[in-house]
Amino acid sequence: MAQFGYSKQEINLEKLWVHCSSEIHAGHAVQPGALRFECAQGHGGVLLRDVRLDAITSVRDLMVLMAMSDMSDLKVECFLCGITTGKVVFKCQYGTDSSGSVCKNTSCRWLPQVFPSEGLTCFLSGQATTDRHMFRFDRCGHCACHEELEDRIYSALDEGLAGGSGGAEGVRFLPDAEVGQLAVACPCGRPGAFLHDVEHVKAAVGTETFNEEVASVLATARLS
Repeated sequence: MAQFGYSKQEINLEKLWVHCSSEIHAGHAVQPGALRFECAQGHGGVLLRDVRLDAITSVRDLMVLMAMSDMSDLKVECFLCGITTGKVVFKCQYGTDSSGSVCKNTSCRWLPQVFPSEGLTCFLSGQATTDRHMFRFDRCGHCACHEELEDRIYSALDEGLAGGSGGAEGVRFLPDAEVGQLAVACPCGRPGAFLHDVEHVKAAVGTETFNEEVASVLATARLS
C-alpha cells in the first residue's frame, strides 16, 4: 500500500467527502458523504464481522478496509440473504435537487484529500473561498479551492503534457511514484506534494470533461 503523507490524518466515517456523479448536483460533484456497508448482493442490512468501526480512525485504516473489500476479504452477516462477503460503499449525504429530495447515491467515490474549507486559505489564489471544501496536497499540506484548481488543470492541459512537464503558474502533471502515474503537483515544488488519486482531478473538472479532454492526455503522456 502506498505510503501517503496524510495516512495518519484522523477521519470521521459519517463526515467524509465524496465524488457523486448524480445529475441532480448540477456540476457540484464534490459532496459530503458517509461510509456504508453492503453484502455482495447489494443489501444494506449487514453486520460486520472481524472489524470494529470504532477502530477505523485514520485515512490508512479506511484504505486497509477498502483493500479488504476489493479483495472480497470483508466479512459480513447479511440479514436478508445470508451472504458473508461484504463491500464498502460511499453514500452521498446532503446533495438535493430543486424539489428538495435527498440524494441517496451509493456509487460515490471517496476523496481522501478533500477537507472542509473553514479556516483555510487557497494556496493558488492566496485568498479564502466560499466553497465548503478544499483539495489538500499531500506532504506540503497546501490547499486549493475548487475553482482555482479547475482553472489551473485546464491551463496545464493547454500547455501540453510532454513527459508531465506542462503546466501553468507552477501547477503541473508530474510522475507520482506512489501511484505510478501522472498526478497534479502542488506549485510549491515539495517532493511528494501531489493530489495522488486521479479521482480528485475527475471531481474538479467533472466526469464528462475528464473523459473527453483529460483521460486520453494522461494515458498517452510519458511517465519519465
